[in-house]
Amino acid sequence: MYSLVRFLFLSLSCGVVLSTAPNFDDRSTNCGGVHTGDLGGSIVSPSWPSRYSSKRRCVYEINLLPGRTVTLKFSSFHLQARKKRKCRDYVEVYDGNSRMGGQFCAREISSSRVFRSQTNRMTVVFKSDRKRGFPGFKATHTSTGCGDPVVPRTPWTKSGGNKIVGGNEAAPGSYPWQVSLRRYSAAGVFHVCGGSLLSPKWVVTAAHCIVHGLDWVAVGDHDRYNSPATKQTVRIERKFKHPGYDDDTNANDIALLKLRSAVSLTPQVQPICLPNPATKTAAKTVVTVTGWGTVAESGDSSAVLLQADMPVEDDTYCVAAYNYIHTWSGAVYPKVDSQNMMCTGYRSTGGVDTCQGDSGGPVAVFQSEGPAYLAGVVSWGYGCGRQYIPGVNARVPVFVDWIQKTIDNNS
Repeated sequence: MYSLVRFLFLSLSCGVVLSTAPNFDDRSTNCGGVHTGDLGGSIVSPSWPSRYSSKRRCVYEINLLPGRTVTLKFSSFHLQARKKRKCRDYVEVYDGNSRMGGQFCAREISSSRVFRSQTNRMTVVFKSDRKRGFPGFKATHTSTGCGDPVVPRTPWTKSGGNKIVGGNEAAPGSYPWQVSLRRYSAAGVFHVCGGSLLSPKWVVTAAHCIVHGLDWVAVGDHDRYNSPATKQTVRIERKFKHPGYDDDTNANDIALLKLRSAVSLTPQVQPICLPNPATKTAAKTVVTVTGWGTVAESGDSSAVLLQADMPVEDDTYCVAAYNYIHTWSGAVYPKVDSQNMMCTGYRSTGGVDTCQGDSGGPVAVFQSEGPAYLAGVVSWGYGCGRQYIPGVNARVPVFVDWIQKTIDNNS
């Protein structure tokens, strides 16, 4: 007991602060929130751009996947001034559980100040007292650590090359998030499906790709029969199918793979960004698909990684097309649920599509400004590259919160 009292006395007398983890659970229910996804966003004080109200404690959590970092910048900041050197209303910024600086009030955060995290989590706490409100704040946040290939892509033209169906060979390393899911047996090594690297220990793929004997993934590969030095092969530790996956309807056709060991990030091995849950990939948006799948219906798989660009199809058209196929086939083929499915393809000409072996692979959007992000996961379709019949993909923004929660709870 004497030792404990003496330790406390010495600590306080020497200026040592005995801190505890911040309490982010103490918050108002009508402000703040959780921000997931890698495409950034904004946080604002309550009632912005009007004056904020009194007696609020707002907690804004920016939660990203492992390996990402957060950048935060305030474009406007005006809170109540200090009184006797103490902030009455204030903002605190945390990197993980570590506070970045002290409490900020008045106009103490300029538009030139940038907060950069060392972890994948940043939290902003805003507290107002019982006095009248002031103009408040607005800040934007972005993420780094994904969706930025080092190796340039080669152009794709609809008339060129071999097929993905309708694709041509990708430049080695230009899609560094591309994963090959593999099954080993006495007969050899078999490519089963594609996938996308989300972080050094996590891969996203299609739920229907989770089959018996699927135990390995390969990253950094290009030619499956002449493995480059950039290839890394890692064993799968755990598999997580979406709890709402339905094998009959193909609903929620998405799954996560936790790797036994982390892959090494190199120019040829990099994660792709997740969209925000509210991201809308509109009809006619050009997406890029990649994979080692068959080059025609019931054809041979490609030895090298292929790429193709195609537009996102209108939801109304895709739903109507598969309603017809569902009826015509006697319900052999399911209907399209546009809430969790996204269609792609060239309606009037066909000829470009994903096919067997491409399932689980990325449907990526390369933005003119900002990182590439995963808009879809290749799922299913009627045939490959048929005229008037688009391919169907899992719509990733719908699943971002499930992805984040699953990784958080199992890392």
